[in-house]
Amino acid sequence: MLEMTPLIKEDTLGIHILWPKTNINQDFDLDIVAIHGLGGDSFKTWTEGNPRSGILWLSDLLPDDLGKEANARARIMTFGYNANLILDPAAGRTATFALELLYELRSKRQGSEQRPIIFVAHSLGGIVLKSALITALTNSGVYGSILQSTRSVLFLGTPHHGVSNLAGLAQLLTKISSSLRLRNHTFAAEELRLWSPTLVDGARRFSEIISKLHVYSFFETNKTNGVQVC
Repeated sequence: MLEMTPLIKEDTLGIHILWPKTNINQDFDLDIVAIHGLGGDSFKTWTEGNPRSGILWLSDLLPDDLGKEANARARIMTFGYNANLILDPAAGRTATFALELLYELRSKRQGSEQRPIIFVAHSLGGIVLKSALITALTNSGVYGSILQSTRSVLFLGTPHHGVSNLAGLAQLLTKISSSLRLRNHTFAAEELRLWSPTLVDGARRFSEIISKLHVYSFFETNKTNGVQVC
């Protein structure tokens, strides 16, 4: 069987504190956690230009904007997971990513469990976040402080009801990967299908906690050929 270079770099996984770059133990007014989407990672999604040398919005621009506009001192973090759902057989379920987010965030917030949190979630990251907050509700003994501290959620192009042409894309990639003896099907890709049971149940359960949050959704209004995000 053909061996391939892993699609995900290990140093992009998990939670990374982007700001402040020094003196990370100072007092903060809030935590901001960014969660990338499908095909992204914890750095390149939020970077203009080269992921390692370009302008990383979360650390290069956002801290100054917060200071000027809101006079707020924020600790800014980014969370990475394996979002190559179509081709990477190592990709798991959205619920698995959600648990990783909760576990790592809980560890980073030891001693500051009551600090307010704002989540910024792009694309699939919004589905991961909703799953995490639902898990925090049902497992409140361990992760309840994360849900209780969450003040705002910003969804950026999140496919709350799924992606209409994911099946066609998956079929095309299946033909390609079959010739290379690769497995391209992942559980999370299946969960992203339009009106999948996972998304419908997640939307229903998230509605039980949405009234306690400030939720903002941003999405494109111009049509993009080939993809329908609902």
